[in-house]
Amino acid sequence: MIIKARFSTLCALGLSALAMGCDGSSVQDSTGSAGSQHGSGANPNLSLPSYQYRPDGTGINNNVTAVGTTDLTVDYSLALRTAAIKLRGDLPTMAEIKRLSAAVKANLSDGSENDPSFVYRDIVKSFINDSPRFSRQMVVFWRNQLRMGGTLMGDLADLPLTAANKRTVSLETAPTLLGRLAAEGKDMRLAFTQTTNNCPMYNAATGVFTDGNCFTGAAVAGSNTATNMGNNIPEGQQAGVLTNPGFMAQYYSNFAFRRARLINEVFACTRYPAEYSSKPQVIGSALYSSPWPTNSVTNADQPPTYATPRRVQQMAQGVTLTTQTKEYVDFSLQAGCMGCHTSLNRRAPLFAAFDSVGFMNTANMWMVHSPVTDAPFSQIQDYLPAGNDTPSWKFGVPTPDLKSFGKAMADDTQVARCFMIRAWNDAYSRDDVVNDLALVPDSVIEEMTQYFIANNYNMKMAIEKLYTDPNFVRF
Repeated sequence: MIIKARFSTLCALGLSALAMGCDGSSVQDSTGSAGSQHGSGANPNLSLPSYQYRPDGTGINNNVTAVGTTDLTVDYSLALRTAAIKLRGDLPTMAEIKRLSAAVKANLSDGSENDPSFVYRDIVKSFINDSPRFSRQMVVFWRNQLRMGGTLMGDLADLPLTAANKRTVSLETAPTLLGRLAAEGKDMRLAFTQTTNNCPMYNAATGVFTDGNCFTGAAVAGSNTATNMGNNIPEGQQAGVLTNPGFMAQYYSNFAFRRARLINEVFACTRYPAEYSSKPQVIGSALYSSPWPTNSVTNADQPPTYATPRRVQQMAQGVTLTTQTKEYVDFSLQAGCMGCHTSLNRRAPLFAAFDSVGFMNTANMWMVHSPVTDAPFSQIQDYLPAGNDTPSWKFGVPTPDLKSFGKAMADDTQVARCFMIRAWNDAYSRDDVVNDLALVPDSVIEEMTQYFIANNYNMKMAIEKLYTDPNFVRF
């Protein structure tokens, strides 16, 4: 669709010297043979065949004498070029182009080398089985989805803020973890439930993944100047990308809200509010749509009562002090705000113990700040009133720890659907589903989602189905 729009623009500008016809068809070369066949069949002077969908054969065929519905939008050449760039990171070879062109010219629908549908599918499978290059493309795909790459330097928040206590954390291991699961055809739910080997690395030159442990022990002061800071969570107790130090560092913020926000946007493909009641209420001038009870977050009616003084880190002296300030954030000032925070305030606390380099505090003290005076480190009472402070993925799904939170995400159909939405948008060169509102209707993505789930959340298989679907070769 994007390509067709570009053709229309070029033709409007009068650039008729291009080899592509303004009706979307290809022109003939000097020998009278057609070039890359776009299959419009609209211009009889070009002598191009019309395309048809062949449900009785392998799918798509361009034989005008065959039984079927004429389809004037098929272009195997454009589909092959797009698939090669997306899946292998390079254009099709001349041998692949000639092989497909010969099949298009033979125009059969018998599952042989003379069947364009069969040949196209076979070449796409070869892209996906090209392990070094397909692996690289999956890592790049997840770098783009997570907006991560390179390294980040930050402070160990429980130590004096001096140059000696700064650490560097890799922002490559989270996209590599997801890219590896996709490239190797593993269960993508492991992205949230894998308990070991969650900081792998990928060598783009050799195309090889290397196992990696995210754990770095508690002895972080003084001589420990490791370039790849760990998360301080022992192997066997981690939760995939949810405990990845790079992910925690990249999205460090007050209240850990940025971490909770990105988890929802990247893996559920929606903005907050993250969940909706079947019976929304009008409160004042706002619509309250959360399934959680009103007033279920910290507010003026239920102010926090701090069990211990709030810790404050004095930047200049590098000394941790305490404060008795009574200030807090009232999350119920507006029903619209409360609709988001009833979910957000129940997710963010699980990620509050990670500091600015993704290292979990040794004593499990919280390492994110509240924006009130003196910027004290936050406590659970800053989010939720006492007695109603169990973290949850969604209403009715309590998740008291990170492992149960990851399991709840893995079991959520919307998360499975989001994997397919992101793959779909990338295949069709569409923008981000959240940032750019490149939405995909459920009716469009549902078949892909069910296929993904039925095949044990295997993204590699789902990608093959996506790029060989009859829709993908239509322009």
